Parts: sequence; structure tokens; C-alpha cells
Amino acid sequence: MEKEAINKAISDATGLHGDFFDNLNAMHEAEKSLSLDERSIYWHWLAHITEKGRIATAAWLTTTATAPQRAEAFLRTKGMWREAVVEGGK
Repeated sequence: MEKEAINKAISDATGLHGDFFDNLNAMHEAEKSLSLDERSIYWHWLAHITEKGRIATAAWLTTTATAPQRAEAFLRTKGMWREAVVEGGK
């Protein structure tokens, strides 16, 4: 997803406005809107996203996750993440 689509989707999901893609404080506010059940799913996605190609504990990687990683995990938790469509079928 592009930055603008991510920001709009999170805004739609939370009713909050902000630059969720670039701002950890904005993502923190969005994270607070997750239900208890969603928090477990969110942590799963965040661990999956941050572990790509790295060897470290999931706890460390999720603690140091960037705003874009948190935004992706949030939208995957809500079922709102959309993969980019590549033109030409590649």
C-alpha cells in the first residue's frame, strides 16, 4: 500500500487523523484503539513483519518496529491491508 492509502485506511478505521506512516506517536494512538482480541492478532502481524530476514527475538523486533511496520500490522489486523497491484502481471 502507498503511504497516502495507509494513512486514509487507518484514519477510516479509528476516526483519528494523522501521519500514521511516518509518526510513531500517531501509530501509538491508533494502536490504543485495538480491542483486546485485536491486540493479539496485531502482535502476531507485527512480529511477522519485523522478522523478515533478521535474527532476533520477536519481543525486541516488535519493540523497535518502525511506524510503517506498525501501520502495516494494524491494517492487516483490521483486514484492510491491500497488496500493491503490479502492472503487467509481474
